[in-house]
Amino acid sequence: SSEGVSLPLGNSKDFILSLDIKFVSNGSVSVVLETTEKGAPFTIHYVTSTQLIAFRERDVTYGVGPRGAWSTLTRDLLTDLRKGVGLSNTKAVKATKIMPRRVVRLVLRGRGFLDNVTVSTTAHMAAFFAASDWLLRNQDERGGWPIMVTRKLGEGFRPLEPGWYSAMAQGQAMSTLVRAYLLTKNQAYLGAALKALFARGMESLKAMLPLYDTGSGSIYDLRHFVLGSAPNLARWDYHTTHINQLQLLASIDGAPVFRDAVKRWKNYLKGIRAKHN
Repeated sequence: SSEGVSLPLGNSKDFILSLDIKFVSNGSVSVVLETTEKGAPFTIHYVTSTQLIAFRERDVTYGVGPRGAWSTLTRDLLTDLRKGVGLSNTKAVKATKIMPRRVVRLVLRGRGFLDNVTVSTTAHMAAFFAASDWLLRNQDERGGWPIMVTRKLGEGFRPLEPGWYSAMAQGQAMSTLVRAYLLTKNQAYLGAALKALFARGMESLKAMLPLYDTGSGSIYDLRHFVLGSAPNLARWDYHTTHINQLQLLASIDGAPVFRDAVKRWKNYLKGIRAKHN
């Protein structure tokens, strides 16, 4: 029926929900929450669609994709509640730091199977492997993970159209996949990490690293080349981060360019600048 099947819970301290689910039709899992907000409970709906997120009155909806095979769904109810409420245009609702007080019940709609329902304080490992498996499923043919929204960088910059690659995101993805491999020895994780843009990125960095060197410090980005504007100098704490990053790369790749840059950039911290003419 449209009312679905209800499973009373009543948890008042733990708000990480995990369950195994398999649908044989379109369906949803709804979580009814009592919160610190006055009035009716909020309900978070996890539906078998590709919709990202929606909020209307006291209903938050997340698309979790097709679930025609057994899969584990793990959700942080506090995060999902706040992200949904944050879509509201009501200032009073936006300003509040809404908190769940009690997980009242689960409501299931559609046809399918449910198993291993748990509500816990944390589920870090489940979240980690959910992220790792997402990276496996969504890696493109170039070995990366494109960003499918427009990126506006600021005055003078052309916006990046959907499909651009974030160097930071590629590095975080590779780090996640390597750690997943170390835990499981699953070659799929390692293969995806190796397929990523590491080799091409290292080649590019070695060629362009001198552009970040001022002779007395380092540069945060290359806007002075791209836009012809004043250089965006890295402050000292960020310069130190640059040194740490180069030291790590030097431990992976023995190219002299990294070792030499680390030595020179450490000297900049001591006031020792590059030689002048």
